[in-house]
Amino acid sequence: MIARTIPTWLLLVTITGGALSHVANVSAAQPPYLSSDQQDIERLVADRNKFVHDMYQAGGSESAKILDALRELMPAQAQYQRESALTLSRLRLAMTITYHDSNVSQDQRSARWKKFHRQYYAILAKAPLSLRNTIRVVEASLTSEMVSAGRARMAEKLSEQVKAAGEPFDIEKIDGLVMGEIPPGPTPAIQLPERPAPQPVVVTHDDTPPPANPAQPAVTQARPATPPPPPAPATPRVAPGAPLPEAPLLEQWNAALNTASEKYEFDATQMETAKGVVNQSIKTAEALLAQSKAAMDEAAAMVDGPEKAKKVEELKMPINRLYDSMVKRLDSLASIEQKNRAAAQAAGR
Repeated sequence: MIARTIPTWLLLVTITGGALSHVANVSAAQPPYLSSDQQDIERLVADRNKFVHDMYQAGGSESAKILDALRELMPAQAQYQRESALTLSRLRLAMTITYHDSNVSQDQRSARWKKFHRQYYAILAKAPLSLRNTIRVVEASLTSEMVSAGRARMAEKLSEQVKAAGEPFDIEKIDGLVMGEIPPGPTPAIQLPERPAPQPVVVTHDDTPPPANPAQPAVTQARPATPPPPPAPATPRVAPGAPLPEAPLLEQWNAALNTASEKYEFDATQMETAKGVVNQSIKTAEALLAQSKAAMDEAAAMVDGPEKAKKVEELKMPINRLYDSMVKRLDSLASIEQKNRAAAQAAGR
């Protein structure tokens, strides 16, 4: 194998026979709680439940309700992880390249590193099961005394992280605060395979005369009785971080079921499954709305301006994401034939 280290400013893609391995070059303490990009979502829910118990010390019935609310967020968490995985991977690669780039000054590297670091944790903080969102879910169902006591325990437990970060304790940035610095990976490099030596071309002459009447075997190409249907048109994907269409009022969510049923002409089995998808989504949405009511009331009382608009958009994001997921799940119930038929009907209008 021939290993060549290339200038980092030329490196756009790293080819090492697999994904870039992020090996810590600096020692870091183990974070007390899991990052919201943890792939084992059951484990992530258990970790968030531990966080709630550590900070708020909720009683039996309250604790059970909180755990149920966290479990309701599992489908939305899985979807968010799928949508943000590529962006997070690219940010980690960008941080690694920045860390090892000797073509720029230390100040420039530090500024770029902090910028990518903030972007990375801003994406994680928007996950349904991020620490920030877990706090919102929990505090919506607790008394003000329990909330104040929980915040005090957070400030005490995370005092070392706050000191290391050099910034005041901020709930909105708690995910980055708890996780700390992201360790850079090793110096990116490309490994190229050895080229085989060129082989000489040998040409031989065949003096054997052809037969007088060569038989021409008949070749019959078998054709399937019914050609397979062409692939259905691809569903447009929403880039991670891009704004989703605003979800309609909750009482209008059943309209999505009627729309999908008429569009794809669902059979009885598909219709039953679709009803289950909509009912489950409505139940989850009701829990999210109840949990965010206090925060929405606070946002509504803010002075009109960019900060208010940003706050309202962040609070509406879980509902918008849930509705978008519900519509996509309804679309996924249709077969290829049903999708092609619906596309042909739409094109003919």
